[in-house]
Parts: sequence; C-alpha cells; structure tokens
Amino acid sequence: MWAPAIPHLPKAGRCGAPAIPHLPKAGRYGAPGTDNEIGGMMRRWILWIIGAVVVCTAVAAVGSVLLARSACRAATQNGAVRDFSQFTEEELERYVRSQVPLGSSRAFVKDFLAKEGMKFSYDPSLNATLASAPCLKGSGIVVKSLGLTFRFDHESKLVSIESRVHLTGP
Repeated sequence: MWAPAIPHLPKAGRCGAPAIPHLPKAGRYGAPGTDNEIGGMMRRWILWIIGAVVVCTAVAAVGSVLLARSACRAATQNGAVRDFSQFTEEELERYVRSQVPLGSSRAFVKDFLAKEGMKFSYDPSLNATLASAPCLKGSGIVVKSLGLTFRFDHESKLVSIESRVHLTGP
C-alpha cells in the first residue's frame, strides 16, 4: 500500500519517537526561561554579592587595625613614649596612685613618670606636673589617653593627683 509523505512532521527521534525541535535543550540549571534556570542565575548573583561583602569586610578590618596601630605609633611618638594598651583608665589611675603617695617630692614624681615612660612637663604657673599616658586599652583609630595632673604645694610636695581621659583622633 502506498502512503503519501507528510512533509510537515519532523524526522523520527530515538526509538522511532518523533523529535520535537522547538523545545530548547535543558542546560545546567534547567531549560532557558524556566524557574530552574532563573533560580540558578539568582544563586550565582547571591554568591557573588556574599563574596564581595566578605572581601569588603576583610579589607575594612585590616584597614582599621592598620589605622589604629598608626594612631598609637603617632601618639607614642614612634616609641619615645610608652604604649599603655595593657591598662584601662581605672587600672592605670589606681596604679599611679598606689606608686606615688601624697606628700611625695616633685623630683620623686618626675623620676616615676620618666621610669614609666610617660610624657610629662612641669608648669610653674600652676605649680603642677602634667603627664600623659597614651594608647590605653580600647584605643583604636581614636586614641584614648589618660591625662594626669600632679599638683604641688609651695614646698614642692604632692598635694593632689587629678586624672582625665582624653580622646584624640578623627
């Protein structure tokens, strides 16, 4: 028996099944335009964004540490003055008060400050020695320093110790 050829039907695919040429081939995340492919592309964007955020955070952390070190180096005049980063304000004030009793001579106070590596100067108009202990614990880009004022009487004996925290930085 004779059968006419049907030109509009595609050639047979595997196992004699007709091939369907108009359907796109499935890719890694599914067929183009399907939910699987869109979800896959979104996952890639999310991973890129997360990666960028992680890199930016790491760069910011390293920059912060380097800026803090630079600020303390400047505050200690490149090591000419001691770094007090192991002390909090309260601990350092307690330590100074325990080592320098009231009634001490001005020379004793001067020797103590020099031995401890603090920056200090004597102000004759106030009859006081002004000292500074830079880079206290918790200093970062903003440097925490403890300012100490040692006040003397007319016989150059210590009558009071005053302290104040100073913040220096941007």
